[in-house]
Amino acid sequence: MKLLQVASLLLITGIYLQGCRGRDKITDDEQVSQLSTVRIGQFSPKQSSGIPNWQKMDLVLQRISPSEETINRSFENKSADIDDPGVRVTYGTYRFLLSYFDQSNMLLYESCQDEKQKEHLINQPEYRTQVRICLASTGEDIGVVDSEANVVIEPEIVNQDKGEASSFVAKHGFLKAVNGNIVDQNNQIVQLKGMSLFWSHWSSQFWNGDVVKTLATDWNATLIRAAMGVEEGGYLTNPQAEKDRVNLIVEQAIKHGIYVIIDWHDHQATNHPDQALAFFSEMAERYADTPNVIFEVFNEPIQQSWPEVKSYAETIISAIRSKGAKQLVIVGSPTWSQRVDLAADDPVNDSNVAYTLHFYAATHKQDLRDKAQYAIDKGLTLFVTEFGVCDASGNGTIDLAETDIWMAFLDQHNISWANWSLNDKDESASALKPGASPQGGWTDNDLTVSGAYIKQKIAQGKN
Repeated sequence: MKLLQVASLLLITGIYLQGCRGRDKITDDEQVSQLSTVRIGQFSPKQSSGIPNWQKMDLVLQRISPSEETINRSFENKSADIDDPGVRVTYGTYRFLLSYFDQSNMLLYESCQDEKQKEHLINQPEYRTQVRICLASTGEDIGVVDSEANVVIEPEIVNQDKGEASSFVAKHGFLKAVNGNIVDQNNQIVQLKGMSLFWSHWSSQFWNGDVVKTLATDWNATLIRAAMGVEEGGYLTNPQAEKDRVNLIVEQAIKHGIYVIIDWHDHQATNHPDQALAFFSEMAERYADTPNVIFEVFNEPIQQSWPEVKSYAETIISAIRSKGAKQLVIVGSPTWSQRVDLAADDPVNDSNVAYTLHFYAATHKQDLRDKAQYAIDKGLTLFVTEFGVCDASGNGTIDLAETDIWMAFLDQHNISWANWSLNDKDESASALKPGASPQGGWTDNDLTVSGAYIKQKIAQGKN
């Protein structure tokens, strides 16, 4: 039995943490926890598979902050769900470690390597997450924990086939900037097409797995941009909450096989370089081996000169590379990421960099395309991480005729793009009408003029 077939033979299993009732509350560092039940669902291969069943499962809940604590539980396989109401899980940040053993105590399955380092913030009475399970002998990824229930660990098959029908990222792998183009692991030119989420701290309801799934499966998108807000109540105010949102989107992009931009969505990044350095160092270390990830280190410089932006970018990129992360990095340019011509005359000192070009079709026209062409002619790789079909305010007039000109220009030069934005705010740039479901699955009636236009452009195909 090939390992690739194992995934299709596994029955659903689950573990969840749910809130208890009554007076069983635990206070730790001024936080009160009501989490007290762990449930483990049945997990076993079919008898005909030739894959051994597990006899014992070890569960480790490793608390790493605000104080360290480890909860260990072992469970026998009784071919039924297991309830353990004796666990008391206080609020905090945890790692989940799962290990499955056969009757001779040989390790069969376990949390995948990246899962062992993943941090889960438990700060509510019911907690839901995903945990990838691998074969211990080979590291083969055989499942992911995901449930429609309020619980949180339940394997679901993620890659049954790694052949021609596998995901977009599996086909293309790590991306590189080469001779003005973005190329894949086979040195073939790739053009990504997708959507940018709205500022994380102002539209968190759309930062979820259902949205990513809809974009990847219904819209045929190959890219999502996680625009993490930095100022005005964003990362500088609540760093852990914002990191959690970014990590959720990244994990969902991995699950659905598309690329994801981790975007430091900021206009004043040079005012707080230490925070940006810490953030990208952490993200680079976590995702160094993940080809889905692209780093965008400065969304839109406003008043900064190109030498200032370049110096900042090289500092952040150096930190990213020091963690072993070789992914594509995207760098903004002055004047709302429109002066790519300046960057072309003095590019960043790194071999795998693309340069941000932002436009709003009703405002930015041929003069900006001329600047872009100048940069292209000098060998710069451009990446449109944000654009709108309307004017530069994100609202007002919609100009689809000018947008068509822009789209033809991007296609001509194989420039990847993400449209602004996947949100239901009452403005022209939004893809969704006010009140559209934040759980995805939108019909054509849920889409704005911009949303319908962009969905059609994405659906034209992927390479």
